[in-house]
Amino acid sequence: ITVTCALFLFGAFLLFILNLNSISKQIESQCELQAYINMDATEQQQQVIFNEILKIDNVAGAELETKEQALNNFKKQLGDHAGVLEGLEGQNFLRSSIKVTLNDIRDSEETANAISNISNVDEVKNREGVVQKVINFADIVEKGSIIAMIILLIISIFIIKNTIKLSVFAREKELHIM
Repeated sequence: ITVTCALFLFGAFLLFILNLNSISKQIESQCELQAYINMDATEQQQQVIFNEILKIDNVAGAELETKEQALNNFKKQLGDHAGVLEGLEGQNFLRSSIKVTLNDIRDSEETANAISNISNVDEVKNREGVVQKVINFADIVEKGSIIAMIILLIISIFIIKNTIKLSVFAREKELHIM
């Protein structure tokens, strides 16, 4: 029973750690950059910028959001209060942007610099603070889980070893007869 309990705890903790690692990887994959395009850029120039961004090594994917799409999304976010934008018909104050998904968020700063060097890109929102927190969380989870697994493995081996010793000691007379 002792060995079963030790192995059950080890397995349960292993599942917990694997799920935690999976969640941290999923959060990492959701971090993205947003590149805002110059207001005067034409649709052709926006497409050129989009294609240049896709050529950058660390870019996994990108999504172009035009001024019109940005305004529609903003109206959806406002919901019932979208009426406040009615006086602005024909005047779109929002910029086109490109949402960029990265292969490795640890290289987000270099990727943001590469994107900002493209002509007609006004600004790149990196959300560096959030990215750094996600990276730190993922590192802590990974290192903590390795340490915890090693400790649990040592404890499990110790419990199994002592259980075997106690079993042998309890049947010492029977073993000497054999």
